[in-house]
Parts: sequence; C-alpha cells; structure tokens
Amino acid sequence: MFKFILGLALLIASGFPLAKDPPSRFIAVSPDGALQIELTKLPCPQSILDMLQPQVREYFRFAKITFEGSVLQGCWMRTSDYQIGIIDEMGDTGFVPLESFKPAEEI
Repeated sequence: MFKFILGLALLIASGFPLAKDPPSRFIAVSPDGALQIELTKLPCPQSILDMLQPQVREYFRFAKITFEGSVLQGCWMRTSDYQIGIIDEMGDTGFVPLESFKPAEEI
C-alpha cells in the first residue's frame, strides 16, 4: 500500500478548492491515472467508522478510491483549509491537497 500513499502525495491537479458546502461529488486523478479518488456527501460505511476514534466519526463521508484498477471503499474528512484526510477499507490513510479536487461535473 506504499504505492497508494505515494499516489496520494503525488495528486496534483488544478481545480477548485472544496467550498464549505461542496457539490455532491469531487474527483482527483493522479498524473499517471493510477489513482482516482471520488469524494461524496454520503455517509461513511460503519466498517470504516469502526476504525476511527469516536470523536471524529461524525465528520467523515464516503469516498470511492480506485487504485490500479481496484476499487476500495474509503472515507474522507476535511482536516484544514488546505487538505483532506482519507482512510480506506484496509485502514491505510493519507492526506490530499484540496486543490487536487474538481467538481465531478467538470471532469
């Protein structure tokens, strides 16, 4: 999963930062296309919430992560004005700059 974390770090795409009340979906794609992350407003699956500390669970929403053709469930949370935190169903975590994401309608 090191490649997954490295892929998260390499996500650099121009776009719009997430607003306080974002559209329903945002997508970021790594430069080589191996990693795609789709953020939604849907609830985070309980199986992933169970991996998180109780005091932060309410802030996480569903993310679909496609890595080298494999689709993983994940969850995301805005961690600052500049980045989001992501956790996948295997417990791997990472941070992605907000400017990496574009509204899905623009992709």
